[in-house]
Amino acid sequence: MKKALTLPEMIILLGVIGIIAIMLLTNLMKNHQKKVFALRLNQAYSTLNNAIKMAEAEENILTSMSKDDYINSSLSENDQNGLFAEYFLPYMNNVTKLTTTWKTYTPAGKNADFASMKNPYCANNAICYKLIQSAGYNQDTDETFLDYTYIIIDVNGQTGPNKVGCDTYYFNLKIDSQGPKIECIPHGISASITIDELYKLGCNKTNSDWTNGNTCSEIVKRNNWKIPKDSRYPW
Repeated sequence: MKKALTLPEMIILLGVIGIIAIMLLTNLMKNHQKKVFALRLNQAYSTLNNAIKMAEAEENILTSMSKDDYINSSLSENDQNGLFAEYFLPYMNNVTKLTTTWKTYTPAGKNADFASMKNPYCANNAICYKLIQSAGYNQDTDETFLDYTYIIIDVNGQTGPNKVGCDTYYFNLKIDSQGPKIECIPHGISASITIDELYKLGCNKTNSDWTNGNTCSEIVKRNNWKIPKDSRYPW
């Protein structure tokens, strides 16, 4: 005959079961959040590309500009939201400008000033957009350029954690001789860059640079718009 558990043993057993249940629930919630954030990132990518297509259909000036036109145009002198308001907003539904600001952090927990959301445009699905101009250096052509513009995406608005690679991501608006297009690859970086190099360059938990996180969107895209299970990913 098996001996019944004593009251203290029963309490300990229930405690262990409770801890395991909490761990499982936490993991399930985290995985669900990853799926939702990745889905919204993909939605933002599609929304911007669809806006470009509609602009092209109307012969919007943005879609007919060459790289040289863009560099020499007053468009590059617009404030951080001017270009977005004029050339994207008309082709997006239920998007309004907020008069609020929230900080954004790198995967390593540092302030990501470049990606902080100041007066962003937000949709009713909580996806927010902020456009900022950028100059840089192209390692393939050994040239400086001004044909890239960042579009910062926050997939759940002001709700936390407001961390790049988690709920905040970088897109790039590139305007060249082929017209405008949305890219996830960071400006000045070769499209042939490997996943390992993307992690090392700008999607990891240790890099203290304020640009850390700017390659995470490309990693998610290459993973079929899913947050990787790779332990290197800074979730």
